[in-house]
Amino acid sequence: MASAVFFLEEDLEKKREQIDSVLSLLEELEGNDVFLSEKNDLVRPTSTLINTLKSSIYLMLYNAIEATMRECIVIIHDELDSRLASFDDLRYELKKEIFKRIRKEHKAVEAVICSDRIPIAESIHKTTFEKTKLFSGNIDRLEIEKVAGIYGFETDSDYRKTMHGKTLKDIKKKRNDLAHGNIDFGNAAKLETVGDLKEKAEKTINYLESIVGNIESYIDDESYFQSTA
Repeated sequence: MASAVFFLEEDLEKKREQIDSVLSLLEELEGNDVFLSEKNDLVRPTSTLINTLKSSIYLMLYNAIEATMRECIVIIHDELDSRLASFDDLRYELKKEIFKRIRKEHKAVEAVICSDRIPIAESIHKTTFEKTKLFSGNIDRLEIEKVAGIYGFETDSDYRKTMHGKTLKDIKKKRNDLAHGNIDFGNAAKLETVGDLKEKAEKTINYLESIVGNIESYIDDESYFQSTA
C-alpha cells in the first residue's frame, strides 16, 4: 500500500505546482502594466482578470483538499480489502459507521447481500462505502477530524507549517459561495494580496501532506483494527 500513498503524494505535489504557477502569473500581472502577447500586441492586465485569477485559487485549493482526503479514505478501504480484514476486528467507531451507512443507503444493503465474496464480514466495509458520497463540498478541518475519529488516523501537524488546517474553513466557504453563485469571481478574493493567497496555499498543502503522512503511519501500524490493549 506504500505505492498508493506515494502516488497520492505525487498527485498532491502536482496540484501544488499548478497552484504555484497561477500565483506566479498573478505576481507577474500585478508587477507589470503591460505585456507583449504572442502576436507582439501590448496587453494591459485588467483588475477583473487579476481578481478572477485570485478567486480561482480557492477552487484549486478546494479541489486539492477534497481529492486528497477522498483518496486517503479509498486507500484505507483498499488496504482492508487486501488484508481480508474482518468486520469483527475493526475498530468500534468504524464498525458503527458501517452500520450507519447500511441504515442510510438501501443500495448498501443490496450490495452486502449480493456480494460474491464470502464471508460478508470481509467485504462489508467496501460494499457500504461510496467515495463520491464521503465529502460533498463541505470538507474543512472539523470534517477531517470527524472522519479521522471514525477511521482512527491522526491529524497532528506542525502548526508553524500548517496552522493545523485552519485555512480550510475559509477555503470551503469561498468555494461554496463561488459554486452557488453567492459571490462572483471578480469579488471573492478582491481584497486579498497575492502574498496572502501564497501563504494560505502553502499552509493548506502542507497540512494535506501531513495528513497523507499520518495515513501512511496509520496503515503501517494497522490502526484500523480494534485495539486489544
